[in-house]
Amino acid sequence: MSETLGQQALDQHLDRVSTAQEKALQDVENTLHTITAPETALPAIRLSLYNFFIANPDEQAERYNELLNIEIKKLSSLSIKEDEFKKNKKIPPIGVEVEFPSDWLDKSSIDYSELNKMGVNNGPESNHYIELWEVRTSPTFNASTQSKIFEELKQCNLIKDDEHLSMHINLGIPKEINEEKDSHIYETSSTATFINTSTLAFVTADRLINRKSINTYIVNDSSVESVGRKNKFRLELRTHELNDGTAYRAMSNIQLVSVCYFEYIKSITTDKIDEKLINCWQKLNSEFAEIIARYKLPEDELYTLNSDYKELIKILWDRPDIQKEIRFVYSECAREVKDILFPDQDSELE
Repeated sequence: MSETLGQQALDQHLDRVSTAQEKALQDVENTLHTITAPETALPAIRLSLYNFFIANPDEQAERYNELLNIEIKKLSSLSIKEDEFKKNKKIPPIGVEVEFPSDWLDKSSIDYSELNKMGVNNGPESNHYIELWEVRTSPTFNASTQSKIFEELKQCNLIKDDEHLSMHINLGIPKEINEEKDSHIYETSSTATFINTSTLAFVTADRLINRKSINTYIVNDSSVESVGRKNKFRLELRTHELNDGTAYRAMSNIQLVSVCYFEYIKSITTDKIDEKLINCWQKLNSEFAEIIARYKLPEDELYTLNSDYKELIKILWDRPDIQKEIRFVYSECAREVKDILFPDQDSELE
């Protein structure tokens, strides 16, 4: 009898949650027209508005309109930044994939089918070790738009805030580089440096120990055609993790550093901006090599593709200061790239 009453109470609770979600989703669609935004910003905007309406269900509440206008202003600013990056053709689109155990799912937070409608693809992921759920975002032009999506997913309680999750970062490969995804152009020391510097800068030893994939990267077919860029292939970085704000910094820095990496392997210099970007890449290479030599880091792991990082993991456990130094060098490279691409703006990374 008590079990029946308990189930009834749970069902009633879920009905109330469902009604609140439906109202919030309707309010989102009714509000979208107040924000001018590129298509790629819409998933982040929809999620943010959804969370706002769930947290503020009473339209008659004091300061409701004031708070809603503040939210709209913030989302309009995000849209402007997304559009600025979209206009700069040198910046590759970025997408993110995150996996977590399926038993984390909580139907009282949000209807997962609605997330797909919002542009945040999610569903079960096959894995030999554990039942996983994957969240796979659509590409955006500004990494901060990706960060916003995951901030809002955490607010929905879809993603736990205190866990280290497997995160893959996808970058649209410029069409000028090549037309064949299996080309040797990716199997170079430059690609190894790009992948391994980002790993060393932002990934914890714990994440490296628990990696299931043997590949640190893959080149795959791209979904970027849908956002207006003719990127036939994407470069997928497979070593990263979603944890705290470090992950958002990683997304932003990696997207910007990829600009000078791609420019370097194009081997085509058309203007002074190209030259400056190539110089940025060469400077990062030089500083990375100096750090490797000074700390006697394992060169065979850091200049190799698909490294297992066995020796590096031990070093990271004992010497967190090395990671801090590499993160500084990497972030400075990203800042310089941003200054080159947007010389009239302040250098704060978004």
